[in-house]
Amino acid sequence: MGNSPAELEVLLPVHNEEATIEGTIREIFSELGSRVGVRIIVCEDGSRDNTKEVLRRLAEEFPLKLILSDEKKGYTRAVTDGMRALEAPFLLCIDADGQCDPKDFWKFWERRNDFDMVVGWRNPRQDPLLRRLMSGGFQVLYNLLYRVPLHDPSCPYILISRKVSTTWPTPFSTCLMGVGGNSTPAPGCADFPFMNNRSITESENPGIPACSR
Repeated sequence: MGNSPAELEVLLPVHNEEATIEGTIREIFSELGSRVGVRIIVCEDGSRDNTKEVLRRLAEEFPLKLILSDEKKGYTRAVTDGMRALEAPFLLCIDADGQCDPKDFWKFWERRNDFDMVVGWRNPRQDPLLRRLMSGGFQVLYNLLYRVPLHDPSCPYILISRKVSTTWPTPFSTCLMGVGGNSTPAPGCADFPFMNNRSITESENPGIPACSR
């Protein structure tokens, strides 16, 4: 579906990913490209290795929208720049480190018209203990400050409709942070568990039951 209009754009923030970015991009197009018109927005953030050269070469083969930077802007700025470049009706935000399996995307995609935003939930989570402790601390803080019942607010696997992403930051923040301290979820949000990290075999994957609450 390389010549089809993009119905989905995938946002990849990238920094010093020379060794892995080609495999990540090829895997995304292999899984998603046969069923959905897809383009990747690559937000390259001042890499000091050969990431830029790899991306320019891949852009001759795949529909990539490259946002390259000579200086490091930081993760938040890179993601924001990518969201501003969105043209497709839907945006998938994932990290470029390979922990988000593109095969899990279809559970998000089938609910795209039910919610403005679908947020992933790493379950079970296979990251190192220190990283899990840091994320757990963030979740505790998040739950104290906001009243939106997300299982994994720092999850790097999010599907967003264009009407939300193009009005950043207000509706996007409202969805994640709630409205006026309400104890109910903000409208238009759902979260789904998904299997992260490739050390888990497919047979162990319990699936992604709907968790729209």
